[in-house]
Amino acid sequence: MGEQRQIRRLVVPLAIGAVLLLVAVGLIALFMGEGGRATPGPPPTATPTERPAPSITQTPTRESEHEPPTEESYPGPPTPTPEPVLETTEGTEVTEQGVLGEVEVEYPIRMSPGSSNVLILSIYVPAQLASLAPVSVARVEIPPDAPEIVGKHETHRSTILVAETMRVELSSPTFVVDPLYPSLREVDIRHVEVATVWAWDIAAPGVPGLHVLTARVYLGEQDAPVWVRGFEVQVIELTPTPRPTQPPTATPVPTATPVPALQRFAAGVADNAALVMVVLVVVLALAAGATVLLRRRKAEVGRDRSAGGEQAYNLAAVRELLQAAFTAETLRRFCQDRPTFRPVCAEFGPGQGLDDMVDRVIDYCETQLLWDEFLAEVKRENPRQYRRYENRLRP
Repeated sequence: MGEQRQIRRLVVPLAIGAVLLLVAVGLIALFMGEGGRATPGPPPTATPTERPAPSITQTPTRESEHEPPTEESYPGPPTPTPEPVLETTEGTEVTEQGVLGEVEVEYPIRMSPGSSNVLILSIYVPAQLASLAPVSVARVEIPPDAPEIVGKHETHRSTILVAETMRVELSSPTFVVDPLYPSLREVDIRHVEVATVWAWDIAAPGVPGLHVLTARVYLGEQDAPVWVRGFEVQVIELTPTPRPTQPPTATPVPTATPVPALQRFAAGVADNAALVMVVLVVVLALAAGATVLLRRRKAEVGRDRSAGGEQAYNLAAVRELLQAAFTAETLRRFCQDRPTFRPVCAEFGPGQGLDDMVDRVIDYCETQLLWDEFLAEVKRENPRQYRRYENRLRP
């Protein structure tokens, strides 16, 4: 019993220390996991983009007095509103003979301030006009202060009189116009669908609003144009507006998922399994070492007892003596009143019986080598009972 109690005295503190160390490891892992977990951020803002305007094709309008061709002869769909006829304020004159052709202009109808784009103008003889004979057309002198004709479509086509040499000019009071081809070019009027192209790099002004680009087409080196057209371009500031039909989809952002503390603690211990195993091995090694040291100490005590001449006692007789000489309460008071035996009182539990208390006292006296002193005190406390067992106390 004494050896088991001593082992418990050594092993229990070691086990408590190991448990506290495991708890500390779990708490450290818990706080480290809390610090490294991602926190939710604000959802990203969708960047609005400008939606291109639909391309609208305008039906060509003849600027001569010749009978206009049928709707089937034009590639684009007919427009319910006819192109306005250019009116004149002065007399007319007749041009020289030429070939009927077509001019096509592609231009942007919306631009942002300071942006650049390209305006393209093509002149060619379409197949549907190749069989038509050229006729005399009325040329109108346009005063410098006359309002420009404004087109509102991204692609515009018109029938004009075409010669082998054509000159095209583009101008604007607000746009910066940079020609990409020479203004005077040769046109192939002997083959159909062979286009001659003019192009300009146009830079929008910095002021939002409605601005106009004017194209003028000349036959060769003539001073009066055979075709004049103004093209309206809307310069607008881009403002982010939500799209009601298709709201922007926000990219999912990783959010912190709450995890129970016990689960985080278990995960921390699992993540530090190697450290936990080391702690357990150290605890087991300490417990084994404590057991070995206790056994060695007990052996040394036995050797010291033999060397000192102390004779062994009959433990059974000692147990009967104590049971006969004391009650549980008197034995407790006996040990409490004597400083030498007072430490054994810590071994007495509440409500413990006399037999268990006697075993504790025997273990204590045997471990501390106090038999002679203890039996002498018992003899003084209860001499009558001591005399009954005195002859049996030694083997």
